[in-house]
Amino acid sequence: MTRGAARAISSPMKRIMSTLLAAALASVAAAQEQPGPQPATPAAETAPPATLEEALRRIETLERALVRAEADARTARARVGTLALRESAAANDAASCRRDLTRAEADARRAEQGEASAERDRRSLETRLRAAERDASRAESDLRRARSDLRRCR
Repeated sequence: MTRGAARAISSPMKRIMSTLLAAALASVAAAQEQPGPQPATPAAETAPPATLEEALRRIETLERALVRAEADARTARARVGTLALRESAAANDAASCRRDLTRAEADARRAEQGEASAERDRRSLETRLRAAERDASRAESDLRRARSDLRRCR
């Protein structure tokens, strides 16, 4: 792939990746707003733990949140990769369609030119046929005169 092509693809890819990342972050935020086990609130996180057990629970909660965030990030990266592949395939399909359309247009132009050429050839042949018919008519007339002259001479 040329550098220009890579740049042309990278700009739309960046927009797609930004959109997907924003969607993933919104998804993570929406998932965190859903009821269920949630990590401690920010105010509780900043307050010092009262006991060692509370500190351990807070660490476990934060570790689970980190694991979920990493999983979400992996999922988002996989989706971005999939969409990048789909975009690439769509770009290839579009290029193929453009090539097919160009070929079809060229074929249509050649067919039109062929039809026009065939029409010119047909008119030319008709003109030649009329000329040949006139020549044949004149030849028949000359033949009749020659026979008539021959009979007179006998």
